[in-house]
Amino acid sequence: MKSIKISSVFLLLLISAILANSYYITKVTKELTEELELRTGESYEAVEEKFKKHERYISLTVSHDDLTNIEEAFAELIGAANANDEVRVITIKSRLKDSLLHLGRLSGINLDSIL
Repeated sequence: MKSIKISSVFLLLLISAILANSYYITKVTKELTEELELRTGESYEAVEEKFKKHERYISLTVSHDDLTNIEEAFAELIGAANANDEVRVITIKSRLKDSLLHLGRLSGINLDSIL
């Protein structure tokens, strides 16, 4: 009986941690996406810094390939913004937003994240 209680407590802790992680990553990715919409020019570096603050925690549960793609997109976006290449900025910004939203979808509790 004691082992069932201990197992139940661990199961509840695990489910709570999964839900908290899912909520956190979804919230962060939505915030970053919204902030990208509002930013222009060289202020994309502030969004990248915000991403880097959360990256340590996100990297515990998310594929490193996804994080690498986002980091590369930030680097390209900042470079294009510094070069005043508006066409590339729009293209890269769109790809970056999609990558962030994809990250949020994968970390959520849904069929895509399970399969």
